[in-house]
Amino acid sequence: MFVLYHVLVTIILTASLPLYLLKNKGRFKERLGLNLPNLGESEVGRLWVHALSVGELLSAIPLLEALRNRYPSREIVLSVKTATGLKVARERLKGEVHCLLPMPLDFWWSVRRMIKDINPSVFILVETDIWPGLISILKRRGVKTILVNGRVSPRTEKSYRRWRFFTERLLRPLELSLMQTQLDKDRIIGGGISPDKAKITGNIKFDRRWRPLQVKERNGWLQLLNRKDGPIWVAGSTHHPEEKIIFNVFGQLTRSFPGLCLIIGPREAHRFDEVYYLARDLGFKAIRKTELPAEDQDHNVFILNTLGELGQVYGLADVAFVGGSLVSIGGHNLLEPASFGISVLFGPYTHNFATMSELLIKCGGGKMVADESELLHAMVELLGQRSKREQMGKRAKQFVEQNQGALDRVMGFLEPYIEVPKVNNTKDTRNATNPKISPMKTVNWSAIHAKRQRNVITFPLKVMSLIYGLAVQLRLIAYKIGLLPIKLLPTYIVSIGNITAGGTGKTPLVAMLAQWAGNNGFRVGILSRGYKGKGGHNTLVVSDGKRVLASVDDAGDEPFLLAKKLPSVPVLISKERYRVGHLALRLFNSELLLLDDGYQHLSLHRDLNILLLDAKRQFGNRSLLPLGPLREPVEQIRRADLIIITRCSIEHPGDDLVDFLRQNFPGRPIFRSGHFPEEVVFPLAGKTHPPSILSGKKVVAFAGMANPDDFLEMLKGLGAHITHFKAFSDHHPFTEDEIEEVASWKRRSDGDFLLTTEKDWVRIYGKIGVDLDIAILTIKIGLLSGEDTFFDIIRQGICKGPRGSS
Repeated sequence: MFVLYHVLVTIILTASLPLYLLKNKGRFKERLGLNLPNLGESEVGRLWVHALSVGELLSAIPLLEALRNRYPSREIVLSVKTATGLKVARERLKGEVHCLLPMPLDFWWSVRRMIKDINPSVFILVETDIWPGLISILKRRGVKTILVNGRVSPRTEKSYRRWRFFTERLLRPLELSLMQTQLDKDRIIGGGISPDKAKITGNIKFDRRWRPLQVKERNGWLQLLNRKDGPIWVAGSTHHPEEKIIFNVFGQLTRSFPGLCLIIGPREAHRFDEVYYLARDLGFKAIRKTELPAEDQDHNVFILNTLGELGQVYGLADVAFVGGSLVSIGGHNLLEPASFGISVLFGPYTHNFATMSELLIKCGGGKMVADESELLHAMVELLGQRSKREQMGKRAKQFVEQNQGALDRVMGFLEPYIEVPKVNNTKDTRNATNPKISPMKTVNWSAIHAKRQRNVITFPLKVMSLIYGLAVQLRLIAYKIGLLPIKLLPTYIVSIGNITAGGTGKTPLVAMLAQWAGNNGFRVGILSRGYKGKGGHNTLVVSDGKRVLASVDDAGDEPFLLAKKLPSVPVLISKERYRVGHLALRLFNSELLLLDDGYQHLSLHRDLNILLLDAKRQFGNRSLLPLGPLREPVEQIRRADLIIITRCSIEHPGDDLVDFLRQNFPGRPIFRSGHFPEEVVFPLAGKTHPPSILSGKKVVAFAGMANPDDFLEMLKGLGAHITHFKAFSDHHPFTEDEIEEVASWKRRSDGDFLLTTEKDWVRIYGKIGVDLDIAILTIKIGLLSGEDTFFDIIRQGICKGPRGSS
């Protein structure tokens, strides 16, 4: 395959050499690898990092810093393909790498020369630039190629699918593919790479050291622009015809904001003059940055016709717009303005940064505008309301800070390929006398133990799972043929549940729905089965919508928590939802009843079945309990009327689940949601703080929940220093001794305070002293998009009136 590739490249290059010489005379030698510097010998091999152009180079900067700091004795060589990228690299990374080189053509003769001169021990590709000829030669020489911060665009994905026979072979030499998101991982696997080679590490652009704009620098820029006051709008990385749209909006804005200044930075250097003359033709007083300072300083449009400065110029902005998003380019890096705490606007075409844009919108740090009209409206709103603009910018900056950590994961994967074994000069006489003895190899005892354990317990678990599955199927059939009756209540009923054991966010979603219904004037009640509560065997009113009537021991932690969080909403529990539903209608005349964890409660008719699926854990090993996490077979998703993919994040956006659901269960509305930190509450002190208070704090944390690792990851993302973490079982009944144990950890570690969840707090309250320094992190669920559509579905159902009869 690769022999044929090299032959074809040789033929094509030979045939096109005269034309290539005419167009690329200045770069002829470097593109053929004829002017490589003498790098000298390297005993352990150099670290070779390659970036395609400016975007990939900016992604590579934090990686290069990490490599240099962790392996100071290793020489790092950086190669860049484009002339623009090479120019920026020379400006930004002078003295930061051992050598900076232009990447030659993927021609066997050129790349062999380069490999020989560099003598790499590992080759690290950043983002997207696959060189089939180069990596095939590297593989033959025993050099591992690792793709870092990998991203696969929709266009590339189509090419992968169309030419899978070839792409599978081209991708095969890659040792590892460290991808930004689950979607990117699925796409590169679709291209043919082995699934065990594809890993999700997140986007290392979040880990770039965002250097704040110093006061002296800012004043220097403002003096250069002759700006003493008035708002500044920075539109960066723009493409044709976005500049025309921006100029139209700017012209209308200047009527209301006469002091407004526009700095616009086209993405492509060859369009700098084109955009300048467009601004002039439209009647604006435009000037290029390279013409500053100018005698005539009466300008309000500045064309940023320089490379590598946009990242700092964003720091001047009051509002930023990121281009490539009002046209089908796919958008550009939203983190640059967000890192400065600037409110960020962008268009609807953000498929290159789909998850990033969705999450930025959800956290309130960014806003999508569909067209010129919406851009104008958003700009008027932000320029006219300083408090809203600043709050939006603050949330944007928090979004950047909370999503850092990808670089550590990447470095963890790279370490085995970079570490050099220590050379022991002491002669080993045993090896001298017995040359068959080989160096000791590290043994993964955890994996071996897990394998042995599976061999011991898998069979009985399979038998139990088979029996459980048979019982589930018989029950489903009994309801389908009418052997078991389905009862009706004369009100609108919405069930919220899942098909897997463990937390998917049911209770937070119930709380969100109940709060929305109450705010919109609907009488709502919550029906729960009262899991782990002593009163669950009988009908129990936990809250009458005025006061909490039951203890946490009787109600169970989740119904009790709902009653505390929603003081105006009745909460009732019983295993017989039909019976407790009648009680809710009689006592409270509810227009809407929410069944918490009701997907499997088939004996009560519901008007809307909402199914929650976890983006991270999905269906586990796809086995039924107790061998796997499934309560029901996956095909029972067909009972759902509406599906929400929960816990979506940059690492786990849920794109693979969406594709699976659309293919196998078409026609169902699908929404994505995320879990977001809301407040840090000190209940004994009666104080409340934003989540940012956790940054840098020494915390002893504990949680009794289905997925405690999610809680721990959220705390780390908020910057908390976790000195100790204790995971308890879900719905754990805490004892005073256990609370004293975690309190002693705080004292020994000199921690700032204890930290737990709302659900755990209601179970430990009353078992602690009033002097315990403890805080609660409250977490809210929120839809990433389509919120209006989601609530419209609920509203329309309620407004249709009662269904069924008693």
